Amino acid sequence: MTLPARYRALALVSLLAGCKDGDAGRVLPLDCAWVQGGNCWKTTARGAIGCLPPATNANLSADGAICTYESGFRVMFTPPIVLPLPDPPSWNFTMVGETGETCLHFESAGSRMRLVVGSQAVEVTANGTNLSVTCPDGTAYTTANAADLLACMSGAGPLPAIIYSSSATAVSLSLGGNVLDTGALPIFSCYKVP
Repeated sequence: MTLPARYRALALVSLLAGCKDGDAGRVLPLDCAWVQGGNCWKTTARGAIGCLPPATNANLSADGAICTYESGFRVMFTPPIVLPLPDPPSWNFTMVGETGETCLHFESAGSRMRLVVGSQAVEVTANGTNLSVTCPDGTAYTTANAADLLACMSGAGPLPAIIYSSSATAVSLSLGGNVLDTGALPIFSCYKVP
């Protein structure tokens, strides 16, 4: 099974693993059990659900630095984004709630990705087909051939991924990988004010 280059890059960089009690600080194999089951990607991402804006569109500032919702939620991009985004883009943004609290921080560049919700952080490093995932408790999961995990997906849905789109006037991002029972978790949807 061959994935399009854009999805393949996102899937390999976005694979995230589950953590089990007593595994902290250990290195474990990255396998089908965590792809198909509960994992720290899902639990960390779900931790942000109560602190995300309603599913409405927001206004992206002319300089691409802040996306503001009517409710007061803000997405702050560092550095400011320029639309349309390159493929693949580098991300560095923080979702700030209506009372000023940090809800979620996400960054990715090249072969590294980091998701932070509250005190929980999940990190992924990809190098060719090698993949290493570190859960909030310090447990690391590794595989020498992440492409082998595609066989685990039968009936389990897509691998965890960042799902985004952009145009000259809009950008949106969701966290994929069956974070919600209904599919991806929408994070933001921003439109540039003319």
